[in-house]
Amino acid sequence: VGDGEEKKSEDEVLRELTEDEVYTGLRTSSLADLGYDVRCFFLCPTERMEHFHVVDGRCESMLLRGLLAETSSLAAGGRLPDDSQAGRAIGYRQSLAYLSRDAARPDDAAALSAFVDDFAAATRRYAKKQMQWFRRDGSFAFVPVDMAA
Repeated sequence: VGDGEEKKSEDEVLRELTEDEVYTGLRTSSLADLGYDVRCFFLCPTERMEHFHVVDGRCESMLLRGLLAETSSLAAGGRLPDDSQAGRAIGYRQSLAYLSRDAARPDDAAALSAFVDDFAAATRRYAKKQMQWFRRDGSFAFVPVDMAA
């Protein structure tokens, strides 16, 4: 913001958006043009394998908090079709495949293990892709973070 100019409040910025900007998400000016100091930071793990362990832990946490029960409930209620965007999302896609597998039987440790491996691998691949996307975007500053801390 230049000398003598006051920084606009969030409400003022929102009121100034045109109808087109609200519905399309396209802005005629950037936040920087509106006087905001915009900086993008990406907290980047210092060690890739540590990051993968964190991702695996998050997958495990989702399973322990009921991912399979949630998926089953949504699918049984017709609210999670296989071909829907949500049904193709990482986690739901693998859960749906596991729950609807052929020759399903109780206490099938091999199938459960394969499901968990597939879910974690898909999540790790996506995390790696995200890092690649952010690295290609020159507006991001990478800040190394020790994931073990």
